[in-house]
Amino acid sequence: MRAFASAFSALLVSVLVLSGCSGGADARYRVDAGPTDDDAAVDGGTDARTECADPLPPPSQCDFFLSCGCDVANGEKCSLEAENGVRACFQAGEKQPGALCSDETECEAVSLCAIFGGSGEKHCMQYCDGDHGCPSAQACYVPVLNVADAFVCGQVCDLRNQDCAVAGQGCYPSSKVSTDEKGICANAAGGQTGDECQQGNDCAAGFICADTDGECHEICDRQDGDPGCTTGTCKPLEGHTVTGFCDL
Repeated sequence: MRAFASAFSALLVSVLVLSGCSGGADARYRVDAGPTDDDAAVDGGTDARTECADPLPPPSQCDFFLSCGCDVANGEKCSLEAENGVRACFQAGEKQPGALCSDETECEAVSLCAIFGGSGEKHCMQYCDGDHGCPSAQACYVPVLNVADAFVCGQVCDLRNQDCAVAGQGCYPSSKVSTDEKGICANAAGGQTGDECQQGNDCAAGFICADTDGECHEICDRQDGDPGCTTGTCKPLEGHTVTGFCDL
């Protein structure tokens, strides 16, 4: 059984942050898909964890999760300014993560208004870090471009069904997801069977990069053969029960 590259704990998925600030034009920040170190910690930066410090930090050092440094009693939250990517206080909205938005003030606390992927649509997205997790169908791996220590939750996908919601993304194995047959979404390249690769998303959606031969291999289903192998046989994929890879 071949081992497959698993350095996908924090794959960089395209995110455009559009945090509307009063009177200011939206600025766009983009990150390209690609892995960081597998053991890299996801950290939200300045974070009160369970309670705010005394004295409170200034708005430029506010906390995404408790909004320490903002006037919470009057409905403010901590998020990011579009113009420069610095932390600031905004009036919190009522829209929950996943909802369409046009401005930062529409999204509830612990979320921001951002374009995710190439759709051009803005959605509320939930902040996360190592101490503040994501809903069960998501994982903390999507970084906000040019903003250190700012991450939001991204989709947990099905390796066999390749069900990433954003066009142009593929589902790849990740240490961020411990559930069998599941992975995370990243911008997919075009690598097919036998093509050289250095990281998982050098391969097309439905393929995995093997760290033993540095080549792309088809994903297959060892239980019912859907998907099956164009060439070779379906062999076990380490860490998964049913998902396999095609090999000669």
